[in-house]
Amino acid sequence: MNRLSKFLCVLFVCTAHSVYAQKKVSTGVLHCPNTHFSFDTLGFAAPVVHEFMCINTGAQPLKIVNIRPSCSCSVTQWDRQPIAPGDTTYIWVKYDSRRSGEFFKDITVYPNTKQKELQLSISGVVRDNLHKFIIE
Repeated sequence: MNRLSKFLCVLFVCTAHSVYAQKKVSTGVLHCPNTHFSFDTLGFAAPVVHEFMCINTGAQPLKIVNIRPSCSCSVTQWDRQPIAPGDTTYIWVKYDSRRSGEFFKDITVYPNTKQKELQLSISGVVRDNLHKFIIE
């Protein structure tokens, strides 16, 4: 019985520790009224940035933990401070338009909420590099 008691104590301590060590998950809800933006037609190498507005529509503060664009041609920036219920934050997406042709890029936003992730996207068409044709 002594071995069983020790085993149960160790099991209880390990279980309690793992539950306590889990990350807090907020019940906030990150909502972006517009999840897609089209740059339409862009000039080659034109600097372009779009600002996505997001609102915490939940009952508790939340944080944006990470944002991952689908490729390295998009760079993101966001405020890393907690977003209170009802408050607004912005996610800036900069696209590198040094590749001609049509594009559609996804941006995955990871808040510390039960919703796990939010999908944003950008699209457009980059005109050909006229400088390239003049030199050749």
